[in-house]
Amino acid sequence: MKIAIIGYGKMGRAIGQLAKKQGHEIVIAINSANKHKIDNLKEYNPDVAIEFSTPSSAVSNLEKLIEQQIPVVCGTTAWHDKYDHICKLTNDHKSALLYASNYSVGMNLMFRMNEQLAKVMSKFDTYSPSITEIHHIHKLDAPSGTAVTLAEQIIQEQSGIDNWELDNTNDNSILINAVREGEVIGTHHVHYKSDIDDITLSHIAHNRDGFVAGALLATEYLHTRKGIFTMQDVLSWALK
Repeated sequence: MKIAIIGYGKMGRAIGQLAKKQGHEIVIAINSANKHKIDNLKEYNPDVAIEFSTPSSAVSNLEKLIEQQIPVVCGTTAWHDKYDHICKLTNDHKSALLYASNYSVGMNLMFRMNEQLAKVMSKFDTYSPSITEIHHIHKLDAPSGTAVTLAEQIIQEQSGIDNWELDNTNDNSILINAVREGEVIGTHHVHYKSDIDDITLSHIAHNRDGFVAGALLATEYLHTRKGIFTMQDVLSWALK
């Protein structure tokens, strides 16, 4: 495939390196120095774009890619308030979007387990759920998009919880504790606590390889399709 990378930080560079090893071609990598080139990205004839930029630029990047009908795999988080707008734009332009808060295959398996665990635990009101996420000190958003996804899955199943809160919690909220320390790649814990015992579901990333491999798997899935997709679609396709 011919791939355009939008956002050439740690993730963008890692994706580029693995893509080349897998035989793909990086036709352009967009960073702050050449960001104007995204306006005419079609000239580079990419099959798909991979967008890992910043929360402040993600929506504008996605709009430009979608308007040029370039399928886009997006891993930037903290722009979800514009998700419906971006989905509508994608459908209006008959393009393709795959968004995930986390591209690690292991993390997406945890999403499936979290969903099932939330359904079971909804029957036991003696347990109180909470989430802890730990990331490196350079991460721009808090809580992580992954933690928000985990919380939203639990909210969907727990009748007494209708939102999440960062660092503080009310009776009808699930607490997300966001910790920033060192160079931690990404750790997520879902806790269910009672007076009798605790239950914890965890995912600990040891390096970025899982995110990179998952993002490239997503591009392979997306580049011939049109519409709105998630990593759960990719997993179902990969597990056939």
